Amino acid sequence: MIAAMFKMSFRMHVKDVTSPKLLFNILNKEINPILREDYITSFYLIIDKTNNTITYTNAGHPTPLLFKKKSSKIIELDTDGFFIGMFDNGDYAEKTTKIEDGDAILLYTDCILEAEDKEGKQFGKTRLKDLFLKAIKQSHGQDVITQIETQVRSFNVRDSFDDDFTALLLEL
Repeated sequence: MIAAMFKMSFRMHVKDVTSPKLLFNILNKEINPILREDYITSFYLIIDKTNNTITYTNAGHPTPLLFKKKSSKIIELDTDGFFIGMFDNGDYAEKTTKIEDGDAILLYTDCILEAEDKEGKQFGKTRLKDLFLKAIKQSHGQDVITQIETQVRSFNVRDSFDDDFTALLLEL
């Protein structure tokens, strides 16, 4: 129910708001009075193909990873901002970053980071960054996601994940 309300509110405002930060402030003001103990994590970005930039804001979601093809570096896309609905004022920030042909962005849920091996060690962000860098240099599209999922599943001690496994790759 909460996800449906968030989606409706998002769709209603996104067409008129050109700032991710402003959009999250509006959504937070609408959702906050409804939620009691729940909250929403979210990451939102706008790709500007004319200026070759992305503008983004993060509301407590795992930080997406930007692969810069020219330098072969991974950059975490993060901003200040609390979960949507948790506080009256989410205090969201926004950043703009240059992009170039060949760059790629990996968005994912925390299930990937929190997968545990038999010693209880989590997969973690460092391992994910290393894996993403290796995979994006060798493959494209679904093959990158498949490599990540295969590695996380083999790392995970359980037969299934405790949470939803979601990953999205944007190739620019």
